[in-house]
Amino acid sequence: MNLPLFTSVRLMHLRKLYDFLSKQARTMQELRKILSLTERPIKELIIDLRTSYGYKIEYNRKTKKYVLFADLPSRNLLTDVATDENRFHEVRITLGLSQNEFLDVLKDLGKGKVIQIEDSTQTAGLQHIPVILKALREKQVIAFDYQKLTDDTPVMRVVVPYIVKEFRNEWHLVGAELEKDGYEWSVEEGLENGWLKFYNLSKIEKVQIPEPQPYNYIEKTDIYDSNKFLNCYGAFINEVEGTIEDVVLAFTPQYKKHFENKKFHPTQEILPREVGKFCIKLRLHVGHYGIGVEEYNQDLLKDLASYGRQVKVISPPHLAEALKGYLQKALEQYT
Repeated sequence: MNLPLFTSVRLMHLRKLYDFLSKQARTMQELRKILSLTERPIKELIIDLRTSYGYKIEYNRKTKKYVLFADLPSRNLLTDVATDENRFHEVRITLGLSQNEFLDVLKDLGKGKVIQIEDSTQTAGLQHIPVILKALREKQVIAFDYQKLTDDTPVMRVVVPYIVKEFRNEWHLVGAELEKDGYEWSVEEGLENGWLKFYNLSKIEKVQIPEPQPYNYIEKTDIYDSNKFLNCYGAFINEVEGTIEDVVLAFTPQYKKHFENKKFHPTQEILPREVGKFCIKLRLHVGHYGIGVEEYNQDLLKDLASYGRQVKVISPPHLAEALKGYLQKALEQYT
């Protein structure tokens, strides 16, 4: 059963009253104008904020203003709402917030009993950001040790940093690699050959700005284009012209509604229906290329493998073979 409408309207007024008093002291005349209420209900709201939510509000007789002090309340307006599922959407709509905005507010003010928000964002490696930002501001290259999952030991890299970006709840440095374990190439050569790379901050150690600088910093203005990473899946990009491929996936029919509501990828296009299949087409960076594909997008392979027999790669054929090899290696663990 839905709660009466006045419940959410009252919460809206409480929230407005709190917001205005938290910015500055207000007279009763100002509060009446802001809230479009008479004096009596406003005084009732002030009492509610004091007694029900623990906010310290006092009336200054000299200035004739109500003052809210920044003491930590014992309860919270919005987290209190989160303890009742029926009230959640009612109050969210009344406050004029999207669901994500309302969840952000709940998370900031403290998790409720019903709304459980997983805090899964990576924090390891964030201590490197100040040095990286300093290098970005001063247009300098940086050096660090980097250990991928497949490396036995860390490998020294020299990189032109461009941006720090979050992908899939993990923070990455995006840059052009100039030197790896002593092997050098020019920035121009690296960018021309698509060597823009992602470095997971949690795998970086010993970040430094070399003095003197071993290489000149070269600008890459297109890195700030909002569509630059449109065809990325996870932390993987290949800038060589022509390396964005059409990826066609056939899912079992039960995934139709799921991917209609939540796209597999922003480039998703739903294809004409086939009997017993639900097909989508994506435009993705699948791998790094030499004579053939030298390195596949591991994030893509891992996620496709997670669907098991519920998905089949229709094209490109070489991605289907790569996924087959990925699954075979996993199966070998059990033979």
